[in-house]
Amino acid sequence: MKEYEIWLVRHAKTWENANYVMIGHTDPPLSKEGIEDARQLAIRLRDQSVSQLFTSPLKRAHLTAEQLASLHRPPLSIEVSPLLRELDLGDMDGVSSFTAYEKWRGIMDQALDQTLDDFAFPNGEWRSEAIRRWELFLTQSILECDPKSPVWVVSHGAVIGLWLAKIYGMPLGAFRRFQPYHGSLTKIRVTYEQGIIGNVNMLKSIDLM
Repeated sequence: MKEYEIWLVRHAKTWENANYVMIGHTDPPLSKEGIEDARQLAIRLRDQSVSQLFTSPLKRAHLTAEQLASLHRPPLSIEVSPLLRELDLGDMDGVSSFTAYEKWRGIMDQALDQTLDDFAFPNGEWRSEAIRRWELFLTQSILECDPKSPVWVVSHGAVIGLWLAKIYGMPLGAFRRFQPYHGSLTKIRVTYEQGIIGNVNMLKSIDLM
């Protein structure tokens, strides 16, 4: 049996996040405010021990990870995993949430239904598919790390929230309840038995902004 402490960081804000634009695989950078928030987060964490730093390849996550890596003492290397990218929103990717609700009210009502389990926007990714790739990352990449120090993972709100909703036995439609704030840190402990995820315990969720 192996036990890992994983520190989940949701990327800092983009202009789109602040202006209610739905972004999945759409790939904007951090806003000026987001860059500063990521820098402040990095300063607070710079003396913490870490086994490995992983990030999604999307700019908003990678730029957050770059701040964590460059300001850490000593500086860290970054490992990019496409398995950590955000949920693909398909035809809604990059669309204002207000516009989407005006044009596709029925679809948006389904997307916001907290009792609905699996769902995908037209030409988008099913929630269950996103969870499968997230868990593939957890079983492949984490097990290669030294368990003596926390593993840092920079990713996105929907995929983190979806996985936590599953862990707590909630419908996947309730994932927003578990979605961390931008630039926040969620500490979890994961136990592996013969390479398979066993127990998952939430240790602490901290808004560092």
